[in-house]
Amino acid sequence: MPSYGFKLLEIQLFRGRGQKPLDFGAPDGDTKNPETAQITLPYLDLLLKDFAPVDETEAPESEEGTSMGDASTDEKSSEDDAQANEETVETVAMGSDDVVGEDPDSGIPEEEGRKQLAVVRVKSAVRYQGAVLLDTVYGIVGDHALAVDPEGKKDDTDLTSLATTRHYRALVIAPTSGKNGLLAVEVVSRSHAGGRLPSRLHAGAKGHNFKVRTFGAIADDESVRNLMKDGRIREVNLFQTLPSSDSSQSTTIPAKITFTIGAGSTEETSLKKRLTHWLPTKENKAKKDKPVAADEAKALASYLWPKLAESAAFETAEVVVDGIQRKRLKPLDMASGFTYDLGDVRPNNDTFVASVADVVNDLAATNQIDLESDWSAPIGG
Repeated sequence: MPSYGFKLLEIQLFRGRGQKPLDFGAPDGDTKNPETAQITLPYLDLLLKDFAPVDETEAPESEEGTSMGDASTDEKSSEDDAQANEETVETVAMGSDDVVGEDPDSGIPEEEGRKQLAVVRVKSAVRYQGAVLLDTVYGIVGDHALAVDPEGKKDDTDLTSLATTRHYRALVIAPTSGKNGLLAVEVVSRSHAGGRLPSRLHAGAKGHNFKVRTFGAIADDESVRNLMKDGRIREVNLFQTLPSSDSSQSTTIPAKITFTIGAGSTEETSLKKRLTHWLPTKENKAKKDKPVAADEAKALASYLWPKLAESAAFETAEVVVDGIQRKRLKPLDMASGFTYDLGDVRPNNDTFVASVADVVNDLAATNQIDLESDWSAPIGG
């Protein structure tokens, strides 16, 4: 059963590969200047137009906002919840604008490893006062052993140009005036589209060349310290991908070993010390040497079960910490952000946005992000 959560990443806006961050509210210049006002739109409005069907620029308002997409998120929510619990959700053919490579400008190390191509398709966009909620499908090309070509031109097991995808939400949050914004990306189990989404949004830009770039996790140091001081380490998970015993197919099986950690135990105290360099503090983010997921997993295995570490290798690890909120810490969290836990049932859009808002409202001011108090309110709601 998959788990759900979200990561919160810092973003800024640039013109293509430019180096000067732009104002999210007026990326073309001063909105009060008559010479530029006619071409200036806030980035969120441009983003909405980029992914709105040509004949639906005036879509009717829904309970969650103004919907700009090819399907209502309300109508699809129950279907998406069911689909997200299946290993094969949707298949998408390569060769379209939806196929993107790794973003050289992204500050997010990808847990997917060295796979080069992915499918990112934006299905719908919903406008909020200070944000746009995107429903996307995302998958790494060749990530699964079985897929069905939508056009029926390939064998079902031929993944040369197919990718199996899942639905992932993303909330692009931007101030009415300012250069610092946020990107909240939905996490399903260990996967999210945060490393690929900026490239896809840039590829889908219509009539402009603005591009969002991510700059790693957002968290104030006090919250990070309090997490490890007051948090309770519940469990440690080690992950590995194993080959299937069925040699007739090339499928792989995701495997997980879970260690339950006793409250107040020696293991819990030692783990807290071990995890300090995983955390997205300013000091850690400034270090040149970053944690390596496989090395960190091996170190945890060596501590918790030495004999296991001698005979098995692991791709990455996860430590579940219960504090004010449950967080799933991973070796790359220093750069890619905390996973704020949302449980084992995929929340609806309202709950997803509200959960993100609870965290953002606490962190925005300390990270120089000037958001309106009603930024998470739906347009017309």
